Amino acid sequence: MKRPIKVLCSKIDIPETDISGAKLLLDTLSEHGVSYIFAVPGREAECILFNESPNLQIVLTAIELSAGFAAYAYAIISHKTQVVFSTLGPGAANLANAIYSAYADRVAIVFITAQVERDKCYYNHTHQCIDAVKMYESISKFAYEIGDVTEISNVIENAFQITQKEPKGPAIISIPIDVLKQKISSKISPSKLAIKKLNQSNLYIDSIDKVVSVLQNAKQPLVYVGNQVIRSGCVDLIRRLCETYNLPMVSAYDAKGVLPTNHELNYFACTSYAQGILGINADEIIFSPVDCVIAFGYDWKDDVFPDKHFSYGIEKTLIGFSSIMPEKIRSQFLDIPGNLKENLITLLHKLAKQNLSFRKPYNITSLKETIKRKQANLEAPQGLINIISVINAINETSALLISDVGTFRHYAVLFSNTEKPNFFLTSAGSSSFGTGLPLGLGTCLAYREDETKIIVLTGDGGFNSVIGDLRTLKNLNLSIVIIVLNNNKNGLINIYQQKGHGQTYSPSVNHAEASFVKIAEGYNCKAFKVDSNEELKNSIKKAFQIGGPVVIEVPIYYPEEDIERLTCSADLA
Repeated sequence: MKRPIKVLCSKIDIPETDISGAKLLLDTLSEHGVSYIFAVPGREAECILFNESPNLQIVLTAIELSAGFAAYAYAIISHKTQVVFSTLGPGAANLANAIYSAYADRVAIVFITAQVERDKCYYNHTHQCIDAVKMYESISKFAYEIGDVTEISNVIENAFQITQKEPKGPAIISIPIDVLKQKISSKISPSKLAIKKLNQSNLYIDSIDKVVSVLQNAKQPLVYVGNQVIRSGCVDLIRRLCETYNLPMVSAYDAKGVLPTNHELNYFACTSYAQGILGINADEIIFSPVDCVIAFGYDWKDDVFPDKHFSYGIEKTLIGFSSIMPEKIRSQFLDIPGNLKENLITLLHKLAKQNLSFRKPYNITSLKETIKRKQANLEAPQGLINIISVINAINETSALLISDVGTFRHYAVLFSNTEKPNFFLTSAGSSSFGTGLPLGLGTCLAYREDETKIIVLTGDGGFNSVIGDLRTLKNLNLSIVIIVLNNNKNGLINIYQQKGHGQTYSPSVNHAEASFVKIAEGYNCKAFKVDSNEELKNSIKKAFQIGGPVVIEVPIYYPEEDIERLTCSADLA
């Protein structure tokens, strides 16, 4: 019998000027301000440890979706491009949801995926070899496969630059394993890609003059804001515009907090579920009196449409600053493209020279009173908790709220108090299911140095799909409260089936009963199950005192009349 061969690994002396492609990659990311790499590595680990650059920390997640959405949250809060790394083949394929969501929601992320060695790279033939560039080029702003170590720095630089150009979005970079192994001397100049430098400074003075003229003659203008107002650092400018000229404001629901919820000029956060939940046509109340809508960062993904929302009541002049919409719709607007912040500063400067009257905003008392009545009606069957009770309890904490996708999200849009920008986070454009927990992971890391309270609101179905990353939260000892709304079914799918068929098919909606308390405890996390409003409030307070990840399971109730109206609604999207 032969003895096993013992391999002795000795340190190889490499000149200090020679570094590997892996180290060059990580050093370049560090130079671009990256602190965390959200990753699920694989075979390429033979040539990258993720400790090659001392200022970077790897965040190992259970699945690629979690890595992508943790980076998504961190990018939104930091306003900086973040990085996700996946292994080759199935790892690259598993990035699809996160890449699409970053594209649809305008989030700056660089996705880096490993690739097989260059001499073995035959797409769809070689084991675990897929063409990630071709696969993702339609849902990314930049897609490139690196061919040599000398390209790394320049490709990363261009990817970061492109992801930050509005509309922001993802880049995908494929890097072969042998390129990570390649050595390069620091004295060698990196090769340059022929990528056009980006210039976002474009002012449209004549068009802005027209906007001033329209506002001078408008009897009842309304400001609409999309998330780009937050992304572009324009929150203070919008507040100045609204408060100086007494202009009411409505927002996309991922722009909640541009004005605090209870600000007298903050009229509404738009959601297509409003009429079903409230029982009145909120859009008609909001938009009917308006003769001019001036939209900043209007985005077609917001589900707010000119032929619906803006068509109520009297004829309107539509003005769009830095709008993202199909070209056939753009013709309906007085369109001011270019840099939103610079154009908004110019508008404020020009308005300051005019004697605009200080208007009295129109009355929406009926809508406000309906919302208050709804918040006070907390009836629920014994042992269940009304969804509005949950939102009310969250409001008492002043926490940053992250909502997964489900019926509950639209209650959160309508009833949650949001006092700051990015204090209500959700996957808006893609509405990707199961994103609550990973968004919470990225948010916790972004606020790791302060005492911001963070709550995730998720359903049993969404939570179940990413539950493995409770371990990630526990490993990192991140303080977060996860409220799991449990009705043992995909409630939103239930509504759509009732809407389309007048019935539901149980195997496609219902889940087997599960104890999320026991599952959380299996990950060594604290967990509670509550069955009353008082227990819920006390458990949330206790959870913040405990620290670390805490799960609160809530048997949830949605008012029957709301579900009936939603089932009959023509507005659901």
